[in-house]
Amino acid sequence: MSDIFGGIELRNIFLRKLASFVVSLVIIGIYLIFTFFNTKDIAKILTQGDLDLYFKGTCSKEYKDILVDNSSDEELKENYEEVINSEVDFFFYYFGLDENYKEENQEKLNEIFKTVYSKAKYEVKETDKKKNPKEVTVEIEPMKIMLDMEDEYEALMDEMTKDVDENNVNKTDEELHTEFTQRFLEKFEEASMKDMQYDTSKTIAIKVPKDKNDIYQVDEKDFSKAVGEIIPYKVQ
Repeated sequence: MSDIFGGIELRNIFLRKLASFVVSLVIIGIYLIFTFFNTKDIAKILTQGDLDLYFKGTCSKEYKDILVDNSSDEELKENYEEVINSEVDFFFYYFGLDENYKEENQEKLNEIFKTVYSKAKYEVKETDKKKNPKEVTVEIEPMKIMLDMEDEYEALMDEMTKDVDENNVNKTDEELHTEFTQRFLEKFEEASMKDMQYDTSKTIAIKVPKDKNDIYQVDEKDFSKAVGEIIPYKVQ
């Protein structure tokens, strides 16, 4: 996972989704519909479980009961940590922040991102069983925090540039980069602790296809698109 992720050009949001595919595949795994689940909405259970694992690091017993690979709670927790790591990586890449600062503060950064992602709002509604593959309807409320951070980025950049120009600040580019990163992340942490702001709700569809062996899995492309809709960045 890390080798593929590291080689992806993340500035483009679509390729950010590809990075999410890699992580979501770790979480989603492969599922098998057993005879005793025929009366249950398997597609809804899987979609709900995948979203909960990605954003909140939790899932229901019903979800875990249908995992083919019988992943343990510890394994699912490790997968969730990989998700958070990848989102921190993308955030730093997107805003061009100091990678050394990230490495020195990884644990704290992960906790901030967990706080933000835990506030994701989505509701898995129903499955259109007439469609092939099955398609699950999900109502989401897009989080505005990353869009707001774009404005914070521009404001902080203007402030520091003006300070350097007017006061002959004697700092190296590396020192300024680190200072910018630290101050920007302070603003992000402050935003993470406030009441989350959301955009107008929208409805999306996620396919849950089945192959000839009756193996189900949430469509990786649809899942990744959903992640980008729930917590969008400005560049699309």
